[in-house]
Amino acid sequence: EQITFAFRNVLGRAPREKDLISLQNAMQKQLAFYSSDAIAAQAFVAIGTAPIDQSLNLPNYAALSAVCLAILNLDETMTRE
Repeated sequence: EQITFAFRNVLGRAPREKDLISLQNAMQKQLAFYSSDAIAAQAFVAIGTAPIDQSLNLPNYAALSAVCLAILNLDETMTRE
């Protein structure tokens, strides 16, 4: 639901099944990485000036943030065709 929400807000459309599968796979890989490296998760979410909500699950927060960055870097996000 979170990935679909982010995708829809950035691109103005629902993700296709192919898009959703790719983003869910990326989320799982990022979650595995950040779950095994708490220091990397903390460092990633510390980027920026907004305070970190310590009640959040940091590996999940970091993984979802990485997926959102991927959505923002899609060609479709950058250009209109």
